[in-house]
Amino acid sequence: MLRKISFSGILLFSLLCITHIASAETRIAVLDFKVQSDNPAYKYLGKGFAEFIAVELSSIKSITIIERERRNALLEEQKFSLSGLSDDESIELGRLLSADYLLAGNVFDMFGNLAVTARLINAETGEVEINTQADGPPQHYKRLVSTLSEAVVASLEITPPSRIAKAEPETEIEQEEAEEVLSSFSEAVDAVDKNDLATARIKLKQ
Repeated sequence: MLRKISFSGILLFSLLCITHIASAETRIAVLDFKVQSDNPAYKYLGKGFAEFIAVELSSIKSITIIERERRNALLEEQKFSLSGLSDDESIELGRLLSADYLLAGNVFDMFGNLAVTARLINAETGEVEINTQADGPPQHYKRLVSTLSEAVVASLEITPPSRIAKAEPETEIEQEEAEEVLSSFSEAVDAVDKNDLATARIKLKQ
């Protein structure tokens, strides 16, 4: 069972309140990661990982994350599809969002373990600045998110604030809860994208 989570706090902070920072120098648009899995429980993990990483990066003072809502509106307006975004469309999307970089990735289901890749794309040239990967079971998603985020920050030659390492769940119950949190949060992100806030509320308050 999921621990009780404040719906308004997590939903507003994690999904809608990644705001521009006036002093920021680097603007990044985080795209939903593509999921390579037949497991229905993993269907929306690409959205979950993208949003977790966006929140992690937004804590860095010199990084501005383009709001998810604005990104989705532009994709719809321009008839772009995240699942088949070409290099030229990536550059055009970055230009329209006034982004310096696009962050894209994949989530691979490796017989129950996850291999999550992330690549930072220069929005001006379309060149991949960094291609990084983190592996582990889904219940270790916090470590995967931190590992990928730190690699992105390092590639930008930004010194991140010191952090206490996030402990991985140890007991079987903690692991089950962590995996359920990742899955339910990812489904909540998808529900918000569809403007289905009732479902998002249920997923976050289970």
